[in-house]
Amino acid sequence: MIELSNSDLAAVWQAIYQRTDYRWPIGQSSAAKLAMLTSVVNAGSSRDELSAALSPMLVSDDANRAAQWIIRDWGGIRRTSDTSIEQMVIGFRDYSIEAVNDFISEHGCNRISSWSKLLAFQNTERWAIYDSRTAVALNVALMSAGRDPCFEMPLSRNKTIKPKHAAIRAEQNHRSLVGYLDYLSVLNALKVYRNLQNIGQVEMILFANAEAIVNASSR
Repeated sequence: MIELSNSDLAAVWQAIYQRTDYRWPIGQSSAAKLAMLTSVVNAGSSRDELSAALSPMLVSDDANRAAQWIIRDWGGIRRTSDTSIEQMVIGFRDYSIEAVNDFISEHGCNRISSWSKLLAFQNTERWAIYDSRTAVALNVALMSAGRDPCFEMPLSRNKTIKPKHAAIRAEQNHRSLVGYLDYLSVLNALKVYRNLQNIGQVEMILFANAEAIVNASSR
């Protein structure tokens, strides 16, 4: 696991924390699908509210439908097939630490932008979303603290993120990279350092501020 000193954490936090208000759009079609899943929440509900409503469904007979909505409709990853989503649902089973660790050991970072969304919705205190925005933003923050950009990065289509992604990948060449469990370790360290409620708050700060973090970077 990555170990960060208090000075490292201070530098990383300074790099990532900005008051960016990121609004997550949910289209009309996705809102209609959500209404068919549950009447407890709607398209205007917060992510925490959506997670509270959909988390029990991820371990029910409706698990596939809930997972499809989270990944495709909420997450916007529409190319993920029914078969791939079903394999994630089967692999996570009861979402115990043992089941998740087994899944990660088998799949590594493959489709991590998709499956980490299921984990984050199932338990916002234990798991977090890992995607191109959060991974690039965290790598940039680590570099600002004088540390190596050691996290695997899913591909990005974002016009601001993509060039930085390419530059970091060139710097990472031939280095040993880390993934989800180390990511959770860093997020947990930042949560404790800033006395936050859960790691989801750190993840959302990374996600919302990703473009600003990239634009402010000098290395």
